[in-house]
This record gives sequence, structure tokens and C-alpha cells, in this order.
Amino acid sequence: ENTVVPFFDAVLNNKPENIASIPGLFYRQDGTVLHNDANPPLCDLNTLPYWDERLYLDSYEDSQETLSSVSYFMPIDVGRGCPFSCTFCSSSYFWRRAYRLKSADRIIAEIEHLMNKFGIRSFLFSHDALTVNKRLINELCDKIISKNLNITWMCSTRFDCISEELILKMKQAGMTRIEMGVESGSPVMQKNINKKLDLNNVRQKTEFLINNKISVDLFFMYGFPDETVEDLEQTLDLMFFALDRGCDYISLNFCMFNPKSALTIKHFHDLVLDNNAKIITRGTSFGYEHEYDVIKTNKSMFPFFYHLSTPLRNEYQYLYYIAYLSKIYRNSMIHLYKTYNSRGLSLYRDFYSKNLSIFDKPSREIQEIFITNSLKPIYNLTDHRHLPFIKQLNALFLYEYNIWLVKKSKKDITICETYNFSYIDLKLGLPIESYCDGTTKIQMTKKGDRFSMKILEIN
Repeated sequence: ENTVVPFFDAVLNNKPENIASIPGLFYRQDGTVLHNDANPPLCDLNTLPYWDERLYLDSYEDSQETLSSVSYFMPIDVGRGCPFSCTFCSSSYFWRRAYRLKSADRIIAEIEHLMNKFGIRSFLFSHDALTVNKRLINELCDKIISKNLNITWMCSTRFDCISEELILKMKQAGMTRIEMGVESGSPVMQKNINKKLDLNNVRQKTEFLINNKISVDLFFMYGFPDETVEDLEQTLDLMFFALDRGCDYISLNFCMFNPKSALTIKHFHDLVLDNNAKIITRGTSFGYEHEYDVIKTNKSMFPFFYHLSTPLRNEYQYLYYIAYLSKIYRNSMIHLYKTYNSRGLSLYRDFYSKNLSIFDKPSREIQEIFITNSLKPIYNLTDHRHLPFIKQLNALFLYEYNIWLVKKSKKDITICETYNFSYIDLKLGLPIESYCDGTTKIQMTKKGDRFSMKILEIN
């Protein structure tokens, strides 16, 4: 606010001469990118203005049914800042490691306004590390409970900033989903990137959350400059552990170099623009081509478009797509992973070698194939495996694909198909090699916001 408000004041009041004095602002002048280096003061969040109803569209009344549905949630700015200093993250630079949280009364006032005005019942409490101050979160939860708001909400935090006791209090107050960054499954890398999580605690808390019916989203990274194959294997092991236990969502992203992060400062002179690093250049393939010259001449501002060449980063750059497929094909990917004796990098190397015809394409085309036809790279791999239960495994992939296809459809849809596995084996959670040689006919339907599935025949 201390940068944005003065900026708009200068623009709307036709005072371009004020631009140069606004702290924290990046801007172009005669084609040159300039930065006002002075940091604006951190504001007291409780002094920020409340909602301005002049900004609401008159048509919002037509959307009340959608806004109050279980599938809709409203983000609320509850606070900012993370006091930690992970080497890959810029947050500690621009928030100056200052953890802040709006008062419980202010947060509840915003919730009640959105409930009363729009009928909204679900919220995202926007904050990098919500539970750093457990006392304040306990106070917030107690007030939500005492006022009987009957809302659901989700948040982000760290494993080392949340206890089992606090988890249960947050659940009682309506928390249904939580996001947490793990980054690496390697104790060595946890130390090197200054994350310093106890990985046993990560496993225990993940299971505790899932056992208490709280959806868990976990975020992983790979391709750190000093990462080894052993480190990477440990990350995949932890990722598939979380999936196998019932983690709702996982993300595995390539290590990028953010402005002013410790990692970027350390490796800055070795970063290069490299079109062979397609996992990075896919960013320049989606709307940034016309800004390539600016990116090239302002490396310190756009280091995330630059690549650090290491054997591991070059060889395993497409590992991202293994995690991407796991979002659609959770059970199938777990079964496939186990056929490689739980060695994730062996799975990846086969996956890459059997899909060279895809990965040799420009980055935009690679992305398009995985978005529109994700079964193609799957079948390229599984058809090569020659496993005795390959028919059942491929059928399981098709079954999960159809669920995804129906659920994401924006219109009413029905898919009826016969699959080469017995639904009883699936529901019993048997290992794929124990599936019998049966078939199941299933009808999947989406009508409005409702998804339903009907077993028509099992043979």
C-alpha cells in the first residue's frame, strides 16, 4: 500500500515527476528499467481501509448461489511476512522477515461482512506462515468458535509452526485444508537451503492431519545447485509417501532463482539464458516473448528466467511432469512407482526415454500435450513395461482420467465405460499385481456442481 497508493495518486493526478520518489517502485523511463531502492515502511495492517462498496458490481446479486456454494472460497488478507530465511525465497527480503497478523476482531469483521453481503461460507486466510504466533491463532480460533460462525477455511504455514493441539483447535474453528512447503526430503538439503525441517515430524504431522480429515497440500522443489541424486531420490520417496497416505495435492517445482534470494546472490554470475532448459523457458513461451530484450538486459530483476547448468538440473528437469501426472492419477502413479521398487528416479528415466518424441518439442507444445492428452505419455511408458498386470494398470489410469475429465467439465457430462479391473479389488486397496482378471462397467456423471458415479456391472 505504501508503494501502490502513491503510484496511483501520481498517475491519476497527472504528476509523473512524483514517480521517482515513490519507495520500492520499479518503472521504465525512456526504455530503461529503474528502481527506487528505498524500502517503504511496513504498515500497520489494522489501519488499512475496510471494503469500499462502490467497487462492488451491481451484478453480484446474480452470483449469490455460486458465492455461497461449497466449491467457492474467498481469499482474505489476514496478515503478511515470514520470519524465516530459506535460501531460495525472496519473502524474507521484501517483507523484511516481519511476521504480522491482523487482529482477531478485524479478521472476523471481514468474514462477517462477506457472509452477510454475499452469503460466502468458505475462506482462504492469505498468509505465508499463518501459525508462527500460536497465541494469536488460538485467539482467532476461539472467537470464531464462540461466535458460532459456521465457516470453513484454509491456510498456509510450516510444519515446525503447528502442533497437534493447534491443529485440532483450528479444525474445530472450521479449517478444512492446509498448505505447507516441504521442499526437500533430504536432511542434508534441509540444512543447505536453511529450511531445517525435521522430516520425521513432517511424516507424523502429515498422517495426523489426514487422519483428522483435513486436506493436505504439500509443496516440493528439486534442482537445487548442490543437490545430489541421493537427495532427489529422498524427495521423491517423501512425495510418494504423502500421496500414499492420502495427501490431497502435491506440487514438485524446479528450483528457480528469485530476485534478492540468498541462492540467487550466491550463483548470480553463473546464471544464463538457456533455451535448452525448457522447464524454465516455458515461462517465456506464454506471453513474455515480446519482453525478451528486457529480460536479457535486466538479469537482476528477472533471474527466474535464467538457468544454472548442473548435471542433475539438466538431466532431471522434466521431473515436474511426474508430479503433474500424480495430481490426476494418484492411485495409478503410486502403483506404477511401486513397480519400480519405489525408486522414483528409475521411473523418471524410463518416462523420459519413452517420451523423447514429446520432450523434443518446443516447451509450449510439451505443456499442451500434458494438459490435453495426459494419457499419451503414460501409455508410452506403461506399454514398454510388459508387466503381467499391465492391462489392469492401464485401465486404472483410464478410470482416473475419466474422473478428472468429468469433474473438471464446465457443462453437464456423462461417461460410461467398461474397465479391465474389478472394482472390488480397487475398493479393497489391493496391490495392482493382485488384481483379478475382471471387468467393471462404470457410469460417471456431472450435473451442475454434483459429481456422481454408478457401478453398472462387475464381471
